[in-house]
Amino acid sequence: MSPITILSAGCLTVAVSLSFGLMLVNALRLHLHRLEKLVLAFIVGSAVLSNVVFLTAALGEARKSVFLLIGALSFVGCILSRRFAAPPLRENPLPMDWKLL
Repeated sequence: MSPITILSAGCLTVAVSLSFGLMLVNALRLHLHRLEKLVLAFIVGSAVLSNVVFLTAALGEARKSVFLLIGALSFVGCILSRRFAAPPLRENPLPMDWKLL
């Protein structure tokens, strides 16, 4: 395998994890700050992607084309459901005393 293939597979894995996670976090209608939402979406999406990879392998369909199709479908699902939009920035809920520290 060439280094380009390995790097592109890693980038695709991160993007698909974030896509799955954003769809799930937004479907749950959690009210989070922007950074919290992205971090939680990546972590949750990684778990979802892990389960999808396990099921794909358990069914005997673990091939490069199947993984590319799963990635493409996750992107299409995320774009069609508009789950990729970042929430607006909210005011920091910290009191002024804590901000001064």
